[in-house]
Amino acid sequence: QTVARRRELERLTLALAAHDPSRTLQRGYALVTDHAGAPLSAAAEAAAAPGALTLHFHDGTLRARVQESEA
Repeated sequence: QTVARRRELERLTLALAAHDPSRTLQRGYALVTDHAGAPLSAAAEAAAAPGALTLHFHDGTLRARVQESEA
C-alpha cells in the first residue's frame, strides 16, 4: 500500500507541475495583468485597461502602456 501511495503522489506531483504557470512562461509566453493584478486574456481587454499593464516573463516583469490599438 505504501508503494501505491508513493506512485500516486508522484503522479499527482507531475500533473501539478504540468499545470504550473511558470512553466508556460519558460516556454516563451507572457502573462499580461492590469494595474490591479487581474490577468488580461484579450487585446481588447488590454486596450481598455486604465493605466499601465504589467508583462510577466519567466525572468522578471516589465511595466507597459498601450499607446495604439488595432482592435
